[in-house]
Amino acid sequence: MIGARSLSLPVYVLGAGFAKAINEEMPLTDELGATIRARLKDEIDLTELDSQSFEEWLTLRVTAMPFLERYENAKRLSEAERVIAEVASVIKEKTERASANPLPLWLAQLIALWQAEHALVITFNYDTLLERAINDVRPTTPGNSAPNVSFADAIVHPAPQAPSAAIYADLSSSRETPFQVLKPHGSINWHWSSGDPTGSTLTRTRERSTFSGNALYNGDRDSGGASLLDHFLTPPVTSKASYYSLALAQILWRSASAAIHNATSVSLIGYSMPPADLTTVELLRRLGAESTLNLVDAFPGSRDVPTSLAARVSGLGSKELAIWGGQSCVQNFVNSRITAASDSLASALMSDIETEAHKSVLISRASDDGLNSRGYYLALAIRPDNEIVGIEMSLEKLRDLRSSALEAALNTHPRGTWKAENLINYGRLRELAAKHRRLIIRHDGRRYIAIALEHAPLEHTHVAHLHLAPID
Repeated sequence: MIGARSLSLPVYVLGAGFAKAINEEMPLTDELGATIRARLKDEIDLTELDSQSFEEWLTLRVTAMPFLERYENAKRLSEAERVIAEVASVIKEKTERASANPLPLWLAQLIALWQAEHALVITFNYDTLLERAINDVRPTTPGNSAPNVSFADAIVHPAPQAPSAAIYADLSSSRETPFQVLKPHGSINWHWSSGDPTGSTLTRTRERSTFSGNALYNGDRDSGGASLLDHFLTPPVTSKASYYSLALAQILWRSASAAIHNATSVSLIGYSMPPADLTTVELLRRLGAESTLNLVDAFPGSRDVPTSLAARVSGLGSKELAIWGGQSCVQNFVNSRITAASDSLASALMSDIETEAHKSVLISRASDDGLNSRGYYLALAIRPDNEIVGIEMSLEKLRDLRSSALEAALNTHPRGTWKAENLINYGRLRELAAKHRRLIIRHDGRRYIAIALEHAPLEHTHVAHLHLAPID
């Protein structure tokens, strides 16, 4: 991608299989039902689960039966509410255990890809693994003096109101985020007074955790007491109409509908598109005729079998469907997208003859302390052994590659002595793309691959802003 943002963006739809790919701790729907059954066996009679799916059992409990007396329907509804509360407890516990592990490389790469594409992500998962991964990566957008860092609390929007900001990172604005996440089924950090017909009690706790059991900030994350309320979740039932009357729910679903209708591509990752999930299936039918579809699922089945996931997705009417299957399907899909993005960048660079060769090439990185909502810029430089590296440099010094101030700053740089001719401008970047095809950059002991570039107009200068994804 070389250019500005488009109204037509890639859309990613995430289901339980996506969380499962992050960590085996995370349950699929029927696994969740089995866990609930074991936990509540002494409280609720769940023997009917022998002949019903978890979704079917729960649906029959939240739906008033016309042949039962009112107290019987109330008892059944009460059992359903108890089960839904336990669903939230299970997901919270699984999220904590899963995020105690290091961030998977493929997930860091996928977030980098979303940032480069300015994608819209729709997740039907209640967990906050994605939010914790975003807090780990801390995506950036260019700023006039330093990059702006985005945290998950702002990237997930629209969302219920949160308590007043407690740390500087809480002030990050959703209008400046590099991509957007929608959660139409709610989240384990969203709360309300259950049954509130207006939605006026909706609130949320701020997600400040990361992976490896770390956090951006270890202080009180629920100063307003939101977690004392019930969880705001659309439960796994086959008929969800009664949960969609609130304004926030309608805003989320209409935002998802507009995005899918205008999407350049839609990627279903770990979402099995169950036929009983009528609302989401109908939503996906709004896919534009020119959009492409990617199906990423461990068990897609064959397109020749009408009841298979592959056949049902084929029926959505996309002009093109690509399928990734097997246990490593998500990782393989991400690898293929990163490779395609890198190849596309190289081709775009080599064919772009209009951009001025002396334009600076910058990479924006998040600050290391995790709390700062600002970052720093890296200039690309080439070492004598032809390895491309990123060196930290202020935007002011980089505005004129021939200035004596830049030369002085480079000579005192803690990573070594550099000269202005070591820096890679746009013209040199074109040459490197033609020679090497894929651009690999080293910074702080890690290697990154260049996947996209934007021309970012900053104050008093225009620079080429390079997007990177980690490769080790």
